[in-house]
Amino acid sequence: MAILFLASTAGAPGVTAAATALTLNWPKPTILVEADTSKTSSIIPGALRGQVYHSTGLTEAAVADQYGALTADKLWEQTIELGENKVVIPGFKSLQGAAGAGPHFWRSLVDALRPYETAGYDILIDAGRLHVADSRLPLIREADSVTLFSDRTLPA
Repeated sequence: MAILFLASTAGAPGVTAAATALTLNWPKPTILVEADTSKTSSIIPGALRGQVYHSTGLTEAAVADQYGALTADKLWEQTIELGENKVVIPGFKSLQGAAGAGPHFWRSLVDALRPYETAGYDILIDAGRLHVADSRLPLIREADSVTLFSDRTLPA
């Protein structure tokens, strides 16, 4: 019933680890969206220990969106089970795919997630590093909570 957006400034570690830990320990059914556009999926080689082939995720969702076919059901096909009532939508397979995801895709993603939010799932978004003029602004606007990880230095 909530959308939580987690991101970092340059050089601040820990967003993916925190998002994964929150998902696994969240008291309600949860969908973790690995929406980092600065790197490919780190959950597959990390939390999933490389035991899952990267055949689903945001790359396939973005392709479906290009054809106007990104629906809640299509999005659910992109999930991987993390635990009981806990799933992840892995990040992009390539940085080129991530770079090509514009505001329209992120808006469509939010729309495709809405039925799950209504069904009682909480949505955690691992946005990784934020960028100037970030195309994921639709995710931030729809979030009920935004958490920003920052390094302890003045430039951060």
